[in-house]
Amino acid sequence: MTLVAHPVPGKAKSAELCQAFIAGAPPGAEGHVFYGVKDSNRHAWQQVQRSGDPFYWIDGSYFDRTRGERFRVTRNRQQHTGQGESDGRRFDALGLKVFDEGFPRPPGWVVAVPQSPVFMLITARDPAWLERELEPLRVAAKKGGAPIRLRPWTSDKPAAMTTLHADLARARLLVTHSSAAAVEAVLAGVHVRVSPMSAAYSLGPALPSAPERRAWASVLADNEFTREELRSGYAWAAVNRKG
Repeated sequence: MTLVAHPVPGKAKSAELCQAFIAGAPPGAEGHVFYGVKDSNRHAWQQVQRSGDPFYWIDGSYFDRTRGERFRVTRNRQQHTGQGESDGRRFDALGLKVFDEGFPRPPGWVVAVPQSPVFMLITARDPAWLERELEPLRVAAKKGGAPIRLRPWTSDKPAAMTTLHADLARARLLVTHSSAAAVEAVLAGVHVRVSPMSAAYSLGPALPSAPERRAWASVLADNEFTREELRSGYAWAAVNRKG
C-alpha cells in the first residue's frame, strides 16, 4: 500500500492539500489522506474505516485567526487531543490570549453550534448528537435555567467567526459536537460540552486553569501547518514523531 489521496471530487483545495501532504512524505509512506468527506468520496472513507488502515485527516485550523492559512493534520483521528508536550512557540506566534474563567457570565446563555448535516451523517455518524445534548438544557431553560442561543449553521466560516466571539462574551457554556468553536470557547474561558471527536474533549467536564489551557492550545498549534510545511515534509515529521 502506498500513500493515497482521497480528495473531495471537484474541490481544488481538497486535492491541493492532500497532494501537498503526500509530496512531503518519505518514500515508502503508506496510508490514506483526506481533506473533507462528502457523498462523492464517502465510499473510500468507509472502506478505510472498515479496513483499519492508517489515515491522515487534514482540515481547517483549530484557531479562527489562522483559518485558511494553516491546516490541522492528525493521524488516525479527526482532531488532536491536545495532550503532550510543547515549547509553546508556535502558539505564542499566533498572538492569541487565554482568558481566565469568566463563569457565570450574565445573562449566561448556552451557545449551541451545529455542524453540517453531511458531516454529522458521514463523519460523525451521529446526526442527532446536538439535539440529544440540548434536550435537557431546553427543559432546564423552561424552568428558568440558562437560555439557549442556537447559532445557524453556515458554510461561510469567516462570516461565522465574526459573530462567535460576541456570543462567547455572554456565554456560560458552548455545546458542539466537534466544531473548532469549542477551541475558541476554551481560550475565552467558557465551559464546553463536546463529543470525544473534539480536541476539547480531553480537557474534561471542568474548565482547566489558564496555564493548563495554554499548554493544551500549544500542542494544537504544533499540529497545524502552512501549505509550505505540508509540502516540505515538516508536517509529516511532526505528525509521525514518536514520544
